[in-house]
Amino acid sequence: IPGATVVLTSQTRGTGLPAAFTSATGDFVIVCDAPDSYNITVTTDGFKTLERGPIAVSRGDFSQT
Repeated sequence: IPGATVVLTSQTRGTGLPAAFTSATGDFVIVCDAPDSYNITVTTDGFKTLERGPIAVSRGDFSQT
């Protein structure tokens, strides 16, 4: 979904990374250099909020969905 807001929140620290926004094709990039388990939250007008987790993130991880 284009224009959605995507946020990763650390499960151990409770802090969030800067928000990312999906492109016209629904892709997004979040740069994360702190290995941890994160919850992901995706929001946009007119849709229910999507929350998933935990997602284990390590240095150098790359994921394309």
